[in-house]
Amino acid sequence: MMIYLLPMIFACLAAVSAPAWGQPAVLAVALVHRDEATQTIDARIALQPRAAGADPVAWERVHGNTETRYLRFRFDQIAIPPDADLELQVVSDPEDVLVWRMGAAELARASELTTGLLRPGRYRIRVVVARLPSPASLRLAGMNLQAVSTALVPQAAVMRGKPVASLVPTHPARSVARSVAMLHIGPLGSTCTAFLIGDALMATNFHCLALSAKYAQSRTDPQPGCSDIEAEFDFIAANELGARAACTGVFAADQVRDLAILRIAPPPMAGGGQRATLKLSTGAAPDAAVRILHHPMGRPMVFEDHCQLQGLDEGDLLHDCGTMPGSSGSLLFTESGEVAAVHYKAPFEPNVTVAEMERLYQLYGPLYNRAKPVGLLTFLLKPGDPR
Repeated sequence: MMIYLLPMIFACLAAVSAPAWGQPAVLAVALVHRDEATQTIDARIALQPRAAGADPVAWERVHGNTETRYLRFRFDQIAIPPDADLELQVVSDPEDVLVWRMGAAELARASELTTGLLRPGRYRIRVVVARLPSPASLRLAGMNLQAVSTALVPQAAVMRGKPVASLVPTHPARSVARSVAMLHIGPLGSTCTAFLIGDALMATNFHCLALSAKYAQSRTDPQPGCSDIEAEFDFIAANELGARAACTGVFAADQVRDLAILRIAPPPMAGGGQRATLKLSTGAAPDAAVRILHHPMGRPMVFEDHCQLQGLDEGDLLHDCGTMPGSSGSLLFTESGEVAAVHYKAPFEPNVTVAEMERLYQLYGPLYNRAKPVGLLTFLLKPGDPR
């Protein structure tokens, strides 16, 4: 019964004007979505110095899974001499096509790592050695597989979105959607949404970036890393893998404003051409009609065009677009395609009951999602910004 009551409650909440004194900030929560399940392998790879002329393939195993949209292999307990000449490889089986590789220099700097998104199938994981002056070791810990949630968790207003795949090719939202990606964030397999705002730059929320182990390890470095974040563009069909690109660095990160700008090399589009940089609005009205493109619950991209900004509260723009975990970092954009704000918070906890929603409505009136005005992104894009 609850699944039918939720939309009615959300519709009631969205239909009443917000109180002039604003919403209590304590109710807003930032949520991401977990998109992966782990299958343990626990294969220890111990490598010894090798004589000249030995078989270069020092270790090899076959693993894989076809009942998933993608998979990733996880390695830990890495101890590789920096002067070694070797490569960790993932090769499709039986096609014998190299799909992922990492050399000794990068392995020596890592304590754990996860490959990029791989298509479902069988793979040979192997270590190819050219020179190994001293022992080396690492562990193939397991495979991460897509684990689609069966429980939808609405955060705010009625879910009115349409799958982008259902839009006609000439629909204006289709061109914007090419510049939107789902972020896969290691090592937990969390997902958020991001969008292109500059030359190889993507905007998202800081709380999404904060889930990156690579960023946590390098946060105080002059150039923080994020190589365990992978952007998946063109994810519009449930059983297809979109074009992927790894995060190459953090351009700006602002924990207080919950915004981050990542460096990423967007992959070319099918049929050629480059993905467009989305234009940032110079100032959308706080009651403007907006649209949203996002990946709720790690699902294929969704478009909603019947949203409204509901005013300002404590510097945030309130909005009534239907969001879920995984929508963090999504863009609110105007009819002209300009970005007006970045969604980052919902008013309800994920386990809130219908009775609790009714109680909160009686206390506070309608409670809306929160977004950061696009002007804050413009500020982070300024050259020389200390963040």
